[in-house]
Amino acid sequence: PADEAEGSEAKAEAGRHVVDSGVISLDAVPADEAEGGKAKTEADRHIVDSRAMSLDTVPVDKAEGGKATMQVDRHYVSERAMSLESVSAGEVWPTDEEMYTEMTAVSDSESMLREFTIGAGCFHTKCYTNTTQFQPPGPPAGCMYPLSSWEPMENTECKVSAGPDRQRPTYHTRILMLTEPVTEIRLTTSTLEDDLIPSGGHSLHGIAFHKGDQVLSAGCIDDEVEEHMILTLDEEQPFLSEIVLQQTIWEVPNPSDPNLHKLEKRITYLKLTGHNGQEVSFGKQCDAGICAGIQWLAPEVTQGKLAIVAIGMAGNHPLSLQVVDFMNVEDAVDAFEKVFYQRGFFTSVVVNKASSLWRYEHQHTIALEDEGVYELLSMLHNAIENVARCETELLPNSVRLIDKTMEGDLPTVMSILRLNRYLSGIIQTKDWIHMWPLQQNRWYKLIPLKQLVASLTNTTETCKKLMDNTPGMNVFSYAVLQADQKSTMTAYLTFMCQILLMGMVLLGIDTSNFMDFHVSLIISIMMSAIVSICAKSQIDGHYATREAFEALEVEAANPVQFKRMMWLDFITNVMMAVFVIFLNFILLCSTTEYLDLVMNATAIVFIIELDDVVLNVEEDEMKGLLRDKLHRHLQNRLNERDPRVWRRYKGCVAKDRKIDLANCTYAFTDGKE
Repeated sequence: PADEAEGSEAKAEAGRHVVDSGVISLDAVPADEAEGGKAKTEADRHIVDSRAMSLDTVPVDKAEGGKATMQVDRHYVSERAMSLESVSAGEVWPTDEEMYTEMTAVSDSESMLREFTIGAGCFHTKCYTNTTQFQPPGPPAGCMYPLSSWEPMENTECKVSAGPDRQRPTYHTRILMLTEPVTEIRLTTSTLEDDLIPSGGHSLHGIAFHKGDQVLSAGCIDDEVEEHMILTLDEEQPFLSEIVLQQTIWEVPNPSDPNLHKLEKRITYLKLTGHNGQEVSFGKQCDAGICAGIQWLAPEVTQGKLAIVAIGMAGNHPLSLQVVDFMNVEDAVDAFEKVFYQRGFFTSVVVNKASSLWRYEHQHTIALEDEGVYELLSMLHNAIENVARCETELLPNSVRLIDKTMEGDLPTVMSILRLNRYLSGIIQTKDWIHMWPLQQNRWYKLIPLKQLVASLTNTTETCKKLMDNTPGMNVFSYAVLQADQKSTMTAYLTFMCQILLMGMVLLGIDTSNFMDFHVSLIISIMMSAIVSICAKSQIDGHYATREAFEALEVEAANPVQFKRMMWLDFITNVMMAVFVIFLNFILLCSTTEYLDLVMNATAIVFIIELDDVVLNVEEDEMKGLLRDKLHRHLQNRLNERDPRVWRRYKGCVAKDRKIDLANCTYAFTDGKE
């Protein structure tokens, strides 16, 4: 609200585009006519994903000549950002509707999911112009650092004034990343007087997430929860259709030092509506406003096909949610593999680094398990700013992440996928990345950045599939990867030996003594079971290898070699494996000597595994071959994009392209490449 203005009426011009963490563009929004000498400012708030985030209330200074002007406290990350304020948020994306289209020829599956936060934004206490942000209860003289006069220390690099107290720059103390989709949510409130907010009522004390009989608790959970505080989700469609969250902030004395005050921030209203129509709510929704050292933030509302993937914690209290929207995905359940760990047991990955919490709360980002992924994002952004062909910088800067993915590092895999979903949400909602100033967030920079990350995401998914399938390596698959004369000749020689040995066994069987020796019957049954297990392993390895090679697009490099080796592998490890099961039983039942039983049983197993035994390659060499294929796969993804996507934008070429927000890319209108 506006302060009391000198004069009869005051008009405030300064609408603010608040984008989750609430920084900034200025659109002229006139204030309503004031009654009794007071002006009420209605700010045009651009709400991204229907998430209304209210941060610091900026009052209108006392007006001169019947007008009031508002100075907005801009919270940028660096000193450089503080100086780059010539671009408004309205200039980040074109205002001309003719620049947008929905007619992209090919849909980009990497852009269908989007990930964002609710309630994560920091309420800044850095009040350069806002001198009446709070009216602390009681006489202000007893407070050494009251918010009404508290400003950051000079020449300090630590943003100590942006958190709940002078020592901690963020409200959040940790973030819990959920590894599995939940089927039941339980809310808990506290009856302790210490948890009461000054205006009365309680804050949310804990959330329990259930998946079957597994439980993950965030905060303090009661053993017995009232029925109306439990939300049961559909097991096949465990989604939420709506989330409404409201937070309250108030100032309290620091228990360790009465002369120091700090801020408390809690969830005081939360409503969750399931995809099945059931809902659960906690608290009472209040109008946004400020009174006597208490501020009720505007409720944040988001709708869609939602799944909670992380929860931010302030001490032992839930404070924020990280959500994925599956609305644009046809097979949402299948997409769970890209969103959750799918490891079979329900747990959480804890993110508690100070830099991660700072980025999550102050820069309107999402939480990532691997902080190095944000470093990659900054390097790619720098390449777009300074390199003529920015796509050439993706592979050199992502090698370390690809190596970690090959090692089965799930946090790194999930972080890359999350980053891609985060950028999808940024573009589809015409938002901007708060890690950088507005001038570096133009649409012709964000779209190439998103396409670079989407290419890496596609390769990461392929690598994850490769690691999950665990392809069986033998002389045939090695010949496909190596593609040289030596490995090819070894594969052909091994195949001929297997066929020759199998033929000799078949021709050498003498069935005249079939089942005459009772011991051979027992041995043949036991060995047939063992051979069946080996055969199944060979068959599974063949199909896993074929699927992995198809994902890596190995066939495109040498289609003739690929088809020949895969056919040899199929004959040896599928057809021959099935045939050996029956041949083994007949051979052993026809054997009458103990020593012959041992030799025949061993010979059968040796024949079907000969292609595995012959391969003598170190694990590092095999990983190196797969790594090269992944690098080639990534390069192919970049080459599939229209090369004009990577070229530096010039205003004169805007006529040849339109923006496809749904797929986060360009649609070129001239048909040329």
